[in-house]
Amino acid sequence: MATVLNKSAQVDAQQAVIVDGVCQFSPIQRWFIDQNFSNPNYFNQSYFFKLLNEVKYEDLNEAFGAIQEMHDEFWLRLDRDGGQFYLKQADRCCIQVERYSCPKQTLDQQIKWVEVKVNTAQAELNLGSGPLTKMLLFGDCVDGKQRVAWIIHHWMVDTVSWNILIDDISMLLQGKQLAPKSASYADWTKTINYQKMLLTEDDNNYWKALLDKTEPFLKTKLTNRQKADYRQISVSLDSILSEKMLKISVNKTAIALDRLVMNAVFTTLADILKKNEFLIDVESHGRDLTDELNIIRTVGWFTNMYPIKFKKTNNCIDTLKGIESSISRTPKLGSGYGMWRYLCAIEGLVNNIEVGFNFLGDQSSSRHDILETSGEIDLHEIDNANYPWHMLDVNSWVQDGVIRIRISFHPELLTDVESNSLIPSITDNLNDLAESLNKKNLCNELSTEVVGKNKLQSQKQGYSLPATTTQHLMYCCSTKIDKSEYTTQIILDCSDNDIDIFETWENIFKQHPVLASSFIMNSDHQLLQIIGQFKNFERYAYDWSGFSDDDIKQKIEGFLDCDMQKGFDFITPSPLMRIAVLKLAGGNNKCIWTHHHILIDGWSMAKILESWYSLLSGSGNIESKEAELERYAQWRYNQEQNDDVIYWNNRLKKIRSRNLVRKQLPSKTSFHSFKKNIGRELTEKISNLCSQSSITPNILFQCSWELICSAYTGNHTVIHDVITSGRTANFSGVEDVIGLTMNILPYVTKLDVSKDVVEFLKSSQEQFYQDMAHDNITWNKIFDADLQKRMSISDSLFVYENYQADKIGGVNKIDCRSKTHYPIVIAILPGESTTVAFDYKSEYFSKKQVELFANIMVKTLNSVVCHGEHKEVGDLLEDIVMLASESNTATRTLLVNFSIRQEKRDKNIFLIHPGSSGAEAYSDFHKKLLMDFNVLAIDSYNKSTSYWPLITIKQMAKKYIQVMKSEQKHGPYTILGWSLGGVIAYEMAQQLRLEGESVAQLGLIDSFNFSKNAKMVADYLYKLINLRTQQSEWFKSLSSIEQENLDRLSYVESQAIANYKVKPYNNEVVLYKAQQGRSDVLELGDDQLQCFSDNMLIVKDNGWSGVIDNLEVVNVPAHHYNILQNKTGKEIAEDMTEKARRY
Repeated sequence: MATVLNKSAQVDAQQAVIVDGVCQFSPIQRWFIDQNFSNPNYFNQSYFFKLLNEVKYEDLNEAFGAIQEMHDEFWLRLDRDGGQFYLKQADRCCIQVERYSCPKQTLDQQIKWVEVKVNTAQAELNLGSGPLTKMLLFGDCVDGKQRVAWIIHHWMVDTVSWNILIDDISMLLQGKQLAPKSASYADWTKTINYQKMLLTEDDNNYWKALLDKTEPFLKTKLTNRQKADYRQISVSLDSILSEKMLKISVNKTAIALDRLVMNAVFTTLADILKKNEFLIDVESHGRDLTDELNIIRTVGWFTNMYPIKFKKTNNCIDTLKGIESSISRTPKLGSGYGMWRYLCAIEGLVNNIEVGFNFLGDQSSSRHDILETSGEIDLHEIDNANYPWHMLDVNSWVQDGVIRIRISFHPELLTDVESNSLIPSITDNLNDLAESLNKKNLCNELSTEVVGKNKLQSQKQGYSLPATTTQHLMYCCSTKIDKSEYTTQIILDCSDNDIDIFETWENIFKQHPVLASSFIMNSDHQLLQIIGQFKNFERYAYDWSGFSDDDIKQKIEGFLDCDMQKGFDFITPSPLMRIAVLKLAGGNNKCIWTHHHILIDGWSMAKILESWYSLLSGSGNIESKEAELERYAQWRYNQEQNDDVIYWNNRLKKIRSRNLVRKQLPSKTSFHSFKKNIGRELTEKISNLCSQSSITPNILFQCSWELICSAYTGNHTVIHDVITSGRTANFSGVEDVIGLTMNILPYVTKLDVSKDVVEFLKSSQEQFYQDMAHDNITWNKIFDADLQKRMSISDSLFVYENYQADKIGGVNKIDCRSKTHYPIVIAILPGESTTVAFDYKSEYFSKKQVELFANIMVKTLNSVVCHGEHKEVGDLLEDIVMLASESNTATRTLLVNFSIRQEKRDKNIFLIHPGSSGAEAYSDFHKKLLMDFNVLAIDSYNKSTSYWPLITIKQMAKKYIQVMKSEQKHGPYTILGWSLGGVIAYEMAQQLRLEGESVAQLGLIDSFNFSKNAKMVADYLYKLINLRTQQSEWFKSLSSIEQENLDRLSYVESQAIANYKVKPYNNEVVLYKAQQGRSDVLELGDDQLQCFSDNMLIVKDNGWSGVIDNLEVVNVPAHHYNILQNKTGKEIAEDMTEKARRY
């Protein structure tokens, strides 16, 4: 990890411009100085974390240092004499993490001790000499979890900056590379100070009139304003009211949540003070003050404050409209006020603003892979001597789905009776507002007012459409799982020319208001799409023309990862697309178009790119047909029929299938891509087969994936999701619709192994067309709006793109990345040489697994096009598994020689591994055989590879015979197997007999023949094996991928045992049968499973009588799991040795 940390810091230091000398003030910093605080050094923000995994002090200290080197704001110092910033290179020495060991006390006592240490450190920062940050590490906590406190002076950090820093520390502690550095904070302040010179006379007149014409908040000024004298009231709204405001009121009106809270709070204040009109200082994040710099990863204090006029009316809706109007009429959304008020040093102004409001957004407890925020201690971040700057301040935020409000006020402003009535009155006002909004349909009325200032000239906008079922799924995944879900990145090559790339995208944005959409959920849980909500989009420009090819590649990958993680926020609406232009050496530039998939599908993306390249080449204007989307949405909404619900309920009824992964986890996961081009020759063969057999390439590729899934899971019922374009509908002009017309359907295949492959393809195509006839379903009616229930149906998505990326006019190269909630997505990109693309999450699949999927798909496609009419599905499945096994591991590596340190014997004995285990199962037992045998154990193929399991007993036996013959080419063979190993050994003996080889001795150690009731047995065995495995501590210590693979192994092996068709065997076999039940060692917790386990004891001869002519049963006083231990193991070894001596 240290190497990664050093490399990350070094790379970013190279790309940073070292800031030196005098730096200019930002508006908020000038405001800070104007406050003349008694103790300006004690004005902090801080976080307290619990580490989820143990972190070495050295790693944390190195990560802390790398972050300080990355962000120049850590080195800015305030010269109180000159009032300027200085970056003192002599002091550029990273602050070390302070390390503490907690005293041996209870956890509560330790946390109190930690709180004292942290709050003492809060008072140790210094704006003049530094440091501006501290980090404290606390170990030896009773619960085994380390704690970390991170303190930073507010002078250099805000809420957005904290998000950047926390992401950075988490990335570094995981050994990951940091994303490229964006512009410095010093460059941003220079830009702001330049922009102040561009303020117009109209701006000046607006702000001056607003301040001059507003009466003082109170007629008399308060003199004693120490913070200690202020009172504070906090409330968390109940979940019902919070849900109303978040899911009904906010979404129904398209008015942001902060406006609704302002309405309720200040209406209450106006009623109490009998003052219906006053000014409010509104805080915003301030990063929208300029579009000229990329500050996506810049750390600093960007906060913007500007006044608006609040005016209470007799109607809460009119008051709400007044708030929105006051904000919308503010010049430059308030960005110019700070420049005008604080940077221009306007004199003679009377400050009549005594009320402040700050909406902090969603402050839900954040959890990264290595740390999570903790509220265990009270953080005293500001010295009491630094009195509040308003007589009343309101802070509001959302935390874990609950709206929270905190009000600080001077006691002379409100009496005890009035202050006690604040919270009930605010709650009543919020309820009244929600009720008023629900009484009439204000959606179009208010949302149009919201976007009125952002009107685009070219098309109708501000109207709402019912979202499709696919959009609903994407919205839920982005808001409930992770905001990066369904983020799509299009990476385009573009060369230097006189055309402004941003200007071309502005034209595209205006011509297609669907790109400016927002999404809201109404009170009926129906998702609405508001077209044309936004005026503009985010844009970033980077000049990397001076870097080497290797550095540029690293920078691009870092940017793409950071951009993908950023995702899109639906809670506080913002544009769902952004553009980045990367200037590279030689004019070979990149344009990255990032958007949420909820806006458009692949067909629309291709259409938009054609339009964009047309503009880029100077071909002229675009003819937009945006109106088609509204007409299409209404048409599609009217198509849904009740029989669609019946159809899908029947289609998904009683599905018995094993998915690719054990369980989909709603957590942040690493996203990766892998692509494989299948070549022109195979592409042409596929085209010829499809033409001859009257099937589509879509079906051929889709069925190939289904065969792979079946071979991978051992199940002949396969479920995966597919995308239908929605453009085959009987709707005139559907090809011109720009939007999201596609639908995601679950597709179920029950493989008939006796069919030839071409027949299987044709029947699959028929079923697919039948499903498409019912693709208008709203999935909420099937899954009761349960996202997890919908996700559990399928864990892979198959996509066949219905456009050819290499045919889009003007495109030299397109690279597309799209993140979804699926553990794995398979996309077929058609062209002269087709590409198979895999997007996958590393929590579920390794890179080698995905590479093997791709290689096997190519081999499967070759097999289908060459032998499809002459090969049965079952044979093709067998070929797939064996191809995979050949790709995985050499046969020799599966052989474990327990006799390597002894003199070689004349005879070999081969031990076959039991289920969900390997050769280590015989680690003690083999010693009892060494006197007479060379003891060789065959390790579990399925356990030794994490890529692909053998799924039948026949496949395992065939593989293990190869392994055995690598040591002993011919018989007679002595083979002994325990549990599953005995069943494999039995099949090995059968196959050896057909080859003409002899088996001297075959021993089965408590193995079972489950030929009867195979389905029931498979279910119970899977539960039993899993219960045994997952109760162990070593299973809990495995990684998520290792647990996934072991769980799949349990499933495959239980299916293999239950489905094995035992054939008669007329040679001698000895069965060592356990006499005690599994319930003697397992707490099963399941009555049916308990009964099944106990009944296994009374199965006569473990089911082998009747199929083995010469069966000897040796009863052993042990249970299944300890049968090879101690005395009983010795007796089995002696008996086996005695029998082997006969040959």
